[in-house]
Amino acid sequence: MPHARSLALVFTPLALATGVPAQESLITTFAGGGTASGFMFDLSTSRPGGSRLVALQLTLSAPALTTVTARLWYHLGTYVGTSTNPGAWMQLFFPLQGISAGPGSPTTLNLPPYGLIVLPGTTQAVFVALDTPAGTVANFTPIPPASAFYASPHVRLDGGIAKGPLGLSGPDISDAMVNTRLDFIDACEVYANCDRSWMPPVLNVNDFVCFNESFAAGSTTANCDQSTTIPILNVLDFICFLNAFARGCTTP
Repeated sequence: MPHARSLALVFTPLALATGVPAQESLITTFAGGGTASGFMFDLSTSRPGGSRLVALQLTLSAPALTTVTARLWYHLGTYVGTSTNPGAWMQLFFPLQGISAGPGSPTTLNLPPYGLIVLPGTTQAVFVALDTPAGTVANFTPIPPASAFYASPHVRLDGGIAKGPLGLSGPDISDAMVNTRLDFIDACEVYANCDRSWMPPVLNVNDFVCFNESFAAGSTTANCDQSTTIPILNVLDFICFLNAFARGCTTP
């Protein structure tokens, strides 16, 4: 894309935002009652700019100080009707990672840097499957006594289903609520903060330079509007980035 650099520099900053993204946590239950190696549920958000899932906690069977990895699949719409259809799901390229706090203690698994975006007005189906160490399982609670949904001020979790080692190809354990805490931050503020800085002003000209370089390199991180039509990277991504920067995601 020979003209990407000059195109990006057409845009100039409209606003500078200060501060850092506020974290919001959604907690289901940690009552236990069953174990499984995978969990499926739906997420939705009322945040105008969307919510970005950045980490989750699970009560794992892995020994303390063990490196744990998990895989995350997702698709727009509810998981209902797609829980045994691998072709309906997309997988995050990089795994979730964390260090086990030991059996019975919640362990934090961090998502890749860009996390998983939940857009307002949509439902996002999520499937988390434990990967390593082999045979690792996490806790869930049957529904009932667990509620069929849990909510934080802006995010709601509905579900869910537990899965065995066969994952998406295996049978469902219905009415299973994953024991978890999900951590979210405001999606568009994080996206506009391309250089990942945290010192005020968080959003500044360096983010324009960063986005311009990502676009010129053809990086998928420059696909701001998350389009799938070729050419995936185009002028709409610059407009998307400009709007995210100008908005600053300060709307609660």
